[in-house]
Amino acid sequence: MPGQVIQESYLRLVDEVDVIAWAENQTVVGSTVEVMFADGEGRKDAATNRMSGRARDNRLVHVKVPDDVALRPRPGDIAETVVSYAAPHHLTADRAITNLRRTRGGDAWHARRPRVEVPRRHRAGARAPALWVVWDVALAQRSSTFSWRKC
Repeated sequence: MPGQVIQESYLRLVDEVDVIAWAENQTVVGSTVEVMFADGEGRKDAATNRMSGRARDNRLVHVKVPDDVALRPRPGDIAETVVSYAAPHHLTADRAITNLRRTRGGDAWHARRPRVEVPRRHRAGARAPALWVVWDVALAQRSSTFSWRKC
């Protein structure tokens, strides 16, 4: 077979698969799905204030997360949400998450995060500043309120 015929046939197949996938994803709109959150699944998660993860059937789901960092799921955690939009290759959930379950996977993700050492500001005339460690780097980058631990 000539290469051009193979290419055209392949493109028709891809178009048909997209139509079928979109139709299947649209059947989920309005229903509740359980999502396991992952690190690095969504390219635009930070810009859209979302986290991405996979539903039980392995569909990619982009989920709106709370502004409060302490209430956000960690990669490995599981929560439920209602799907509000479907595309051929992903689902979007713009409603709040419910039934957030902290998991051992989330604990492991949190434990392996790098620590950043930051010197504490000190008053003029005071002794040399103590060294403080930020235990949650991402939290420190996203929020001005984070916990310090003295070394």
